[in-house]
Amino acid sequence: MNEYKGLRDQDTNLVYFAPPRAKTGLFNALAFAVVAGLSLLAIVVLVLWTSRNAQLSSQKVAIENLAQTIGQNTDAIIKQADVVLSGIVSSIAIEGMAPEHLKSMSRILAQQLNQLPQVQDFIILDQSGQQVLSAHPLAPIMNTVTQGSYFAHHMTSTNPESFIGPPQRKRTNNEWVFTVSRRLNNPDGSFAGVVLARISISHFISLYGGLVVGHNRTIALVMDNGTLLWRLPFRDSDVGTSLSKGPLFSTYLKSRDKGTEIMRTPIDKVTRVVSFVRLSDYPLVVYVGNSQSDMLQEWRRNSVVFTFVVLCLSVVLMWLGHRLFTLLQNQERAAKQLQETQERLVRANNALELLAREDSLTGLNNRREFEYTAEMEFKRALREQHALGLFMLDIDYFKRYNDTYGHQMGDDCLRRVSSIIKASVTRPGDLVARYGGEEFVVVLPNTSTIGAMQVAERIRSAIHDAAIPNETAPLGILTISIGIQVLVPTEGDSVKTIVAAADKALYQAKTSGRNRCVMA
Repeated sequence: MNEYKGLRDQDTNLVYFAPPRAKTGLFNALAFAVVAGLSLLAIVVLVLWTSRNAQLSSQKVAIENLAQTIGQNTDAIIKQADVVLSGIVSSIAIEGMAPEHLKSMSRILAQQLNQLPQVQDFIILDQSGQQVLSAHPLAPIMNTVTQGSYFAHHMTSTNPESFIGPPQRKRTNNEWVFTVSRRLNNPDGSFAGVVLARISISHFISLYGGLVVGHNRTIALVMDNGTLLWRLPFRDSDVGTSLSKGPLFSTYLKSRDKGTEIMRTPIDKVTRVVSFVRLSDYPLVVYVGNSQSDMLQEWRRNSVVFTFVVLCLSVVLMWLGHRLFTLLQNQERAAKQLQETQERLVRANNALELLAREDSLTGLNNRREFEYTAEMEFKRALREQHALGLFMLDIDYFKRYNDTYGHQMGDDCLRRVSSIIKASVTRPGDLVARYGGEEFVVVLPNTSTIGAMQVAERIRSAIHDAAIPNETAPLGILTISIGIQVLVPTEGDSVKTIVAAADKALYQAKTSGRNRCVMA
């Protein structure tokens, strides 16, 4: 049959033949659908692959940041104990190990032991290895000849730096600890013994245990020779295991102090992305690892949802175009709302942070903010070698005042004294904080002794001149005593030593009659 169809020209009345019109509309639509589908599939594959790489990169950065943070925090935890050891070394180098000096140090170390939860005990051994002092009242007497390598190390080495010992079990409770120790010298420089701190491994387990989420995440602290101090998830049998033959110590740490690599961890033979960092102050290495499977878990969930949505959209793409545009608009609005919600959350968090730094009764900075600022100013003063001033202030006879006038009047009194102190400290960089109870503290960066005394006297005079009634005081009015410490810090100093000196000066002001300023 002839497939051509005759057509008549209306002008010429002639008939001509033309091929029938192919079903071009359907073909074009089908072709467009195929091309659009393939293009969409290519886009989906590209997006999924890109998001996978982005997820891996993001997780890698997160692991690196976590390893860096844990390393810095672990460094600080050990440093807290090491600072105490350094102070003992300096004290014995000057005073020796006379019984009365050891008795005084025993009280100090007991106080430090209560303030440092990571420390199980502070111990001093004489030159023969016999224990002469323990900060823990129930600790058994130990003989260092049977206690590992630190005694032999310090006896043969004049290196004044601290030494990290391998993990060992305490005989009292079978708990894992490792030691931080320093050599003791007699005033003439000869070997006098060893001072050491026992650091609890369980402290790190409880501190970092909540960070191990997922089946294959691990966190570990390892000595520089490859000896494992602890690892999360924690297994008792892992402690003391040597990792020296693993790729971390045999390859990567030989060329750099930190990095991120894919390696097989020796303990459980799992291949992970591992970020490692060597501690800045101690011969220790922290590493954090996670498997790619765990790192991509969220990506896989999102990819399934994304792929399903795209497939559904591709089916109805030809007749749901306008709905797609509407959906994109809705998504854009949702993203904008989410951003606005996040911004509000950030502002709320900032407000909460401000409240966390402020004393609710007086409106002054609280002790937490003081400790943070004092540490920052101390480091700046140490670095730039300028003077740092610190006051300890205490309201005279405040307990009597509270007992006589009641706690409501006592709170009003604290608020009024706070406002007077704050008004008397005028420089923008100075800090006024409530230390606790009726005690206050003032930090004066880059301040001379004369300048500090002038500020202290201005505070004392202002409170005296305010003539706040206090019938329990000898003068009949409220007064304040101030202890002052001003120094240019050295490596042996710390915020604690400055506070202690100012507190001692405050005590002298109290015992000398109150209502006065005393320079340490």
